[in-house]
Amino acid sequence: MKDSIITLHDFGVAYEKKTLLEGVNTTIRRGRITAIIGPSGCGKSTRLKAMNRMLELQGDAKIRGSIHLNGRLWEQNTTEELFNNPQRQETKDYLQGAYA
Repeated sequence: MKDSIITLHDFGVAYEKKTLLEGVNTTIRRGRITAIIGPSGCGKSTRLKAMNRMLELQGDAKIRGSIHLNGRLWEQNTTEELFNNPQRQETKDYLQGAYA
């Protein structure tokens, strides 16, 4: 999808033998506000940590499925593309103005 920033396909998270998330499909679109809501313990924080790859630092966490960033697999994006892009700067400038 052309206007998507992040797309999850058949995404899942497991710790050891316990599956926490399974078969999640999500598209986060450019220029839209996206909220992840749900009851306590339903996997909101786990999903966000897995999406930004923080869970990969934990040896017992297994991530399944794919994450696409700007239409490409996450692994195909360079560090510069991930952290030094104009959209990130625009968001930072907006937030600094909104909370100044």
